Amino acid sequence: MNVGRRAGFALAWCCMLGCLLALPAAALTLADDEVEVEYRDGTYYAHLQFRVAVPQSLALDVLTDFERMPAFIPGLEQSRVLAHAGQRWHVQQQGRLSFGPFRLNFANERLIEALPDGRIVAIGLSGVRKMRSELRTQASGSSTLLDYRLELLPEQWIPAGLGVNFMQHELAGQFSALASEMERRLQGKKH
Repeated sequence: MNVGRRAGFALAWCCMLGCLLALPAAALTLADDEVEVEYRDGTYYAHLQFRVAVPQSLALDVLTDFERMPAFIPGLEQSRVLAHAGQRWHVQQQGRLSFGPFRLNFANERLIEALPDGRIVAIGLSGVRKMRSELRTQASGSSTLLDYRLELLPEQWIPAGLGVNFMQHELAGQFSALASEMERRLQGKKH
């Protein structure tokens, strides 16, 4: 190969590599097994943690955009804010969850509060016997660390083996959708 052809080949390779590096990063997708779920005495305990490449303020905007959530959360058909004062929301949601051949309709109400330290705490008011979740958001440079914990005692009994897998699947899907929406909004601000 002569010098001219090698230079042309190297230039083409660099251009192609540059184009690949300029593409936006693939949206974050959590695998089911990245969600820890434990079942004890009829109660499910879940935990997940991941980093999303958006500022904390944008992450919080998406996490509290309850009225628009049906547009980007799979299975969520309706989400209404019944009352809102400051950083407290009374939210009603309904939809259908699916896992393999299983389908589960849900309707619930929650009281949700965004605290000054970056936590979002939710308490179930209906649709469950007991539900409490805490989502910690922590700024880390231009990204945000999300650390979510959930304690859930469902209204209906679900076999533990199925319930654990179902919850892992749903939480992974919901948080992947939230991360995708965060990244989509960040890209929208750049253009």
